[in-house]
Amino acid sequence: MAGLVSQRLVEFRDVFPDEERKEPIEYLRGISRDSILNVGTFFLGFSKQNSGFQDYTRLLSMMFQEKNQDFANDVYGRVKAMEAEVVKKTPTLRVRIVNPISSLLLFELAFKHLTDEQTQTEAEAEISFFKAYLAINGQVTEKELLAMSSTKYLPKDIYLKALFFTGSYPYSDVLNYDWRELSFGQMLRAYYLFNFLDGREDTKTLLKEFLDYYAVDSWREYFKLMYSILVFPIVNNIEKEAYIDIDFEKNDDFEKNCKFIEKLSLHDDSEIGNFDFKTLRSFPFYKVNEGVYRVIYRLFGLEKIFKGLYFKLAEINRNLPTEHAKKNFRSFYCDEFSERYLLYTVLNDIYKNRYIEFSGEEIKKTGIDAEPDYYMRNGNKVFLFESKDILIPAEIKQSMDFAKYEEEFKKRLYFKESNGKRKNGAVLQLINNVRRLLKKELPVDTNYKPTSLRIYPILVLHDNQYNTVGLNKILNHWFDAELKKLAAENLPIRRVRSLTIIDIDTFICYQDLLRDDRVYKLENLIDGYFKFISFNKNKKYRDENHAKERKKQTFLPFSHYMRETCREKWRTPKILKEIGLDIFEPNQ
Repeated sequence: MAGLVSQRLVEFRDVFPDEERKEPIEYLRGISRDSILNVGTFFLGFSKQNSGFQDYTRLLSMMFQEKNQDFANDVYGRVKAMEAEVVKKTPTLRVRIVNPISSLLLFELAFKHLTDEQTQTEAEAEISFFKAYLAINGQVTEKELLAMSSTKYLPKDIYLKALFFTGSYPYSDVLNYDWRELSFGQMLRAYYLFNFLDGREDTKTLLKEFLDYYAVDSWREYFKLMYSILVFPIVNNIEKEAYIDIDFEKNDDFEKNCKFIEKLSLHDDSEIGNFDFKTLRSFPFYKVNEGVYRVIYRLFGLEKIFKGLYFKLAEINRNLPTEHAKKNFRSFYCDEFSERYLLYTVLNDIYKNRYIEFSGEEIKKTGIDAEPDYYMRNGNKVFLFESKDILIPAEIKQSMDFAKYEEEFKKRLYFKESNGKRKNGAVLQLINNVRRLLKKELPVDTNYKPTSLRIYPILVLHDNQYNTVGLNKILNHWFDAELKKLAAENLPIRRVRSLTIIDIDTFICYQDLLRDDRVYKLENLIDGYFKFISFNKNKKYRDENHAKERKKQTFLPFSHYMRETCREKWRTPKILKEIGLDIFEPNQ
């Protein structure tokens, strides 16, 4: 399935075809929780790309002691035979036993249900653990198969888009990320957020309560602790194929460091969420010994830098006195921070004084409604930005049901109907502003010929879970339908480009390259992306599998294209040095 691209998980039935599969917890009872957590975090430490443990020969030899060699040899033979069948049907598929989704589910299961009582022998525990893991693999695969059933009867023009998206979306943010983009994006956004909160009178109390919770005097002190305790150990060991332990030196800061990380650590009384790993995202460490804390999953640790801030701030806001609390914190956060502060700051830093440009706030002063969130024009090239910081409920995200996805994304990004009234989402807002441009009805800028304009509609999203195969195609399915209505109004739409989803971290992490128009003009990158995801059915491909792989490429997100295009020239954003000086040497 698309969720685990080019992988076929080894399931319980593949190795034990004559044995009825039990619930995973039944195999794990009698194994100490500590043992399972150690193995779980070890598996979660495997490299996403080119891990040595992807070779099941090496993995099996590591997992079983000498007493279980006959069992291990039998398993190896069955997996080898299965691999031959899989590759015969689909040469590009690779057989895998360990994967991050199953390892996270294993960790949650052990933490929630097991104790430290050990009644199985070591030899028995090895076999039981292996069976439990394969049982979880089977559950993951069965979950993915729901994507096929939920898209089976869709019309041809939407079927493949929906299938790839539905099979990928629940796991996309857990499996498909680049640690450099993630860590730098998280650090920069956290810095922007603290500056935003610190610069407003109406958020002073909120920020103070946040700092009091972590027992720090300033957000810069909080930032320093997060960097030294969380960011540095993870990033410095990012290539290490094992778990990462944070072992505090017993010095004057020992107690302070332990108290800080305890606020970020998983405890026995923590409520474990189901399948979306909500608690593991909130508490990305667990305590191993006094002063020793283990990183559960590196992704969740890095996401804690910024992504975790919203949820903690929202929780604190709910408990503030009415006169200090934001009545609708989510709306305030998305409108005032994500759009008016973060988007404006990032785009202005890149394009300031180079193009004709107006923020949504500036455009709104002219008296029009539903204005673009950001507008730029360079000659005959216009960029229309809509910014949406949306959250999809976990139960919807994990449903593997396209009908539920379609309903939810339509409400948030296309339109929402309530009491007979329609509220436009990003797709229709972009369409309406394309109409304004083609009719010269956008008051801030009319010095152009509508027939000459190349219009680039851009949807900026604020979470990497939307860097998912197929989503851009689905939104363009809706966008194209609306564009045809503009054509029916006799408007010149020929030079209106397709809608492009670009996540905010792309602008943040590649800002130095985007600032250099000689190499990375935004219009060239967008045009290059749509060329990259085009498929010429009349072209001669090497074979059927080559054609299939090329067709899969057409569903990839812009973030993937950007990463591949800029890989050789990308460097750490210069702004990080400025931030480092501000945080660690504020008086210089």
